[in-house]
Amino acid sequence: MKDKIINSTLFIDNEIILTKLISDITDIPYKKLHNNVELLINNNTIKKNTKKKDYIVTFNNHHQLILDINKEKYQGLKTNNYSYFLNIYSKNTIEYNIFNQNYMIIQINFNTFSNKNSNYIDVFELKNNNGDKYIENFKIYTLDIVKCHKIYYQNNKNINKKIIWGTLLYSKKNDPNIKKIMKSILNKDEIKRLFTKK
Repeated sequence: MKDKIINSTLFIDNEIILTKLISDITDIPYKKLHNNVELLINNNTIKKNTKKKDYIVTFNNHHQLILDINKEKYQGLKTNNYSYFLNIYSKNTIEYNIFNQNYMIIQINFNTFSNKNSNYIDVFELKNNNGDKYIENFKIYTLDIVKCHKIYYQNNKNINKKIIWGTLLYSKKNDPNIKKIMKSILNKDEIKRLFTKK
C-alpha cells in the first residue's frame, strides 16, 4: 500500500470530498448530504483484531456512517467489522430512542485485497429468503478496490463512479493516469487539496 492515495488522513478537513464519496457509493443524493456531513472520529492507528475504525461520520442529524479501510485480510475480519457496526447501531438506537426506518446506520468497507467472488461491490442487508428486509435502516457496503482498479484498466465501457473511487483509492500518487481518474469525480480545487495533503 506504499504511496497509495488511500491513507488515514484522506478525509480530514475534506468534508466535500467525503460527501461525494458517500453519495457515490451509497447512492444517497449529494443534495441530501451537502453541508450535512461531519467527521466525528478519526483513528490514525489501526491495529489488527481491534474494533477501532478509521472514520465515524454523522450526516443529516444523527445518521451514522462508518468508513473502514481494511488494509489486510485476517481471520475474523468480517466478524470484527460486523460487531463494531452492531455496537454503533445499538448505541445510537438507545441514545436517541429512534425506532424508525428513516434513521440510517451504514458501514462502508474499502478492501485492499480481492474477495473470492466476482463482484467489485457487495451490499449487505438483513433480509429473509424472499428478499424482504427485516429492517430498512441497516446497510453494509464492501468495495473491493483491487477489482475496481483492474476493471478500470481493462477499458470496460461501463465504468461508474463506484469503480472510479475504488481505482483512485488503490492508485499510486505517481500514477500517470491519476489526474484523469480524479477529474471524473472531483473538481480542480478538490484535486489540488488532495495532492497538497501530507
